[in-house]
Amino acid sequence: MLRSTVIGIVVVLLIAKAATSLRVVWPNSVERTEAVKFAPHAKNFEIRADNGSVEFVGQEDKSADVEVTSVLQASAHDEEAARAALDAMEVTIEGKDADTCKIGWRWKSARQAEWSGSVRFKILAPKKVNVDCDVDNGTVNVNDVSGATKLVSKNGKIESDTAGESLEARTSNGSIEAKYSGPHVQLHTQNGTVSADLSHTRGVDGEISTQNGTMTVTVGNDTSCKLAASTVNGRVYFPGQKHAWIKRMTKSRSAHETLGEGGGTLKLSVQNGSIKVRHAKTDGDSDDDEDSDESD
Repeated sequence: MLRSTVIGIVVVLLIAKAATSLRVVWPNSVERTEAVKFAPHAKNFEIRADNGSVEFVGQEDKSADVEVTSVLQASAHDEEAARAALDAMEVTIEGKDADTCKIGWRWKSARQAEWSGSVRFKILAPKKVNVDCDVDNGTVNVNDVSGATKLVSKNGKIESDTAGESLEARTSNGSIEAKYSGPHVQLHTQNGTVSADLSHTRGVDGEISTQNGTMTVTVGNDTSCKLAASTVNGRVYFPGQKHAWIKRMTKSRSAHETLGEGGGTLKLSVQNGSIKVRHAKTDGDSDDDEDSDESD
């Protein structure tokens, strides 16, 4: 009797010890966290997450290690099945010593019908790299990157702060918030608002669009382009002539303006919603520059 009791206690303790590497998120869901560091060789990062989210943060120190932190989460019809699903999930990192580093995740064994999984990636890497990120169901957040950036989310919000040769961000169902100081920009969402801060750009061109949602574009003293804005169902609120930045409301659903020396065309288009173009305030600006009547 005593022996069987001792054996039972040992088994319970072993199970408890094994479970410390896991965390029960909610009933029938578990997760684990993994972290990997490696030397910064890559000039390009390609991140794929069928289900999950990505956060990429550029670092000033180009010699600092790349750090990839992954939070894997699995769900199933009961906790035991969820643990089996989690065991079958694997983070993949290819090309640690190559020009292009590919990061993603996969099922190590055949996925069972009741299993579902997702991974949240956080990546720290030198800022002077190109980033190509594609997720199916989740958010994308990329900051302090000075290389070309391409961000895609089929169902999720995109946030970015970049300064590379180009920025492209696309989402089907989600908003876009982008701060960009480079020459070429493409921002597109099907259903969501768009907020683009281009106040630190100089010559810039490209296209910003949404089917269903409002758009706000902020420009600065040095922004130079030919602005072409149009909306099917909405209004366009535009800055005044010759960088006077006295706001006026166009009565039509389209407007054109030349900023600075002009140059390339920046096209703004909305199907259902309004477009507002405004100037970034400086210390000498007064509050009188704000839009006074957008309801007319």
